[in-house]
Amino acid sequence: MDRAAGFPNGDAVCGAERGDGAGAAGRAPCSEVKPAPPPVAAPPPVAAPQTEVIENPYGMEALWKQGDFVARGTLIILVIMSIGSWYIGVVKLIEQARVMKDAREADDKSGRLNR
Repeated sequence: MDRAAGFPNGDAVCGAERGDGAGAAGRAPCSEVKPAPPPVAAPPPVAAPQTEVIENPYGMEALWKQGDFVARGTLIILVIMSIGSWYIGVVKLIEQARVMKDAREADDKSGRLNR
């Protein structure tokens, strides 16, 4: 029991207990215990740079928010037609690849027959 023990209130005690049965309260305080250093202050938070949001009056969002039923209907029709165009383009690309593969196979077979 020769070591110092810390308490939540910052007190520290050293030495042996007195023989009167007082327990921890009967210990003599240490004169050589140093107080804890003050906590280091955290640096102030850095403010995030503020960005200015500029609304585009000519974008799709503005068209949808400010448009009437004619503008919205036109936009929906254009989107449907665009999806259809992409579908047709992809299907034609796949078909073209298949036809070119068949043409290479036919060319290889005819080349073997001519030899």
